[in-house]
Amino acid sequence: MAKIRKTVVNTIGLNPDYLIPVPKETIPKTAIGKIQRQELRKRFEAGEFHRIF
Repeated sequence: MAKIRKTVVNTIGLNPDYLIPVPKETIPKTAIGKIQRQELRKRFEAGEFHRIF
């Protein structure tokens, strides 16, 4: 996790508040494959990922 955080900071200059490892198939996507960020945010705010960290 520390290596991932460092890479993100060095690459885009932001220190993420959360790094949550999730299986690739749990990330909601549109029919054409774009990540549904709003849906992902709703699930995060609803606590769906709290059991992971």
